[in-house]
Amino acid sequence: MITSPTLATSGAERLVLAGLARSATLNAQEVQLVSSCASHTDSVEAGQELAELGTFLSKPKLVLSGWVGHARLLDDGRRQIVELNIAGEPTAFGLRPLSKARASYVALTPVRYAEIGELVERAMARPDQYPGLVSGLRAADDEGHSRLYDHVVRAGRMLAHERLAHFALDLCRRHERVGLCVSQSFPMPLTQEVLGDVLGLSTVHVNRTLQQLRREGLLKTTSGRWQIPSVEHLETVAGGGAHGQ
Repeated sequence: MITSPTLATSGAERLVLAGLARSATLNAQEVQLVSSCASHTDSVEAGQELAELGTFLSKPKLVLSGWVGHARLLDDGRRQIVELNIAGEPTAFGLRPLSKARASYVALTPVRYAEIGELVERAMARPDQYPGLVSGLRAADDEGHSRLYDHVVRAGRMLAHERLAHFALDLCRRHERVGLCVSQSFPMPLTQEVLGDVLGLSTVHVNRTLQQLRREGLLKTTSGRWQIPSVEHLETVAGGGAHGQ
């Protein structure tokens, strides 16, 4: 872990604001608190843990760049990633008292983050002074729980091409919120092996499914990015309205 603090860039602070505020407007006091937390960052390399399974989530972070996976391992080494956090989203985070990590929070790529423990503590202790932040933090917590239900449905009932379509749409919308989705194109640094861990598919099955969506003109994958030519058509596939192999 790289522990020496570095000054956050204006772009990183913009992501902090966008990720924490959600649709709320922050007052001057809230902006000052966010800026204070965003002024120093830390980094971890791919493969390092940000929080261990079973530990208290006492040091929440906001992802400034990179991807974090919530991973569970089986005894034979197989891995299931049940959730992802991308730039602009809190990670190793929970609002319930004495929340514990129900998975290992692992950097899937190099990750830069800001510590937001003080921000969360102050905002939740004084909601009248920090209404925008409280609204944003509660929304982030609720969205995390909602995505877990989406994951259960995706892994439990969807066909492979439906899973990948649903996953791509979710990532597109989340990147769009922080200004990282342009013309329905967003970063995709994950390997097919990691995608398999997320979707519950073998690497071979992921490859075949990507080829199917590309062949049908539903997804473009070039230079570490994915692009969705037609959100409407991909939504039809994700909803079970178009059936593939």
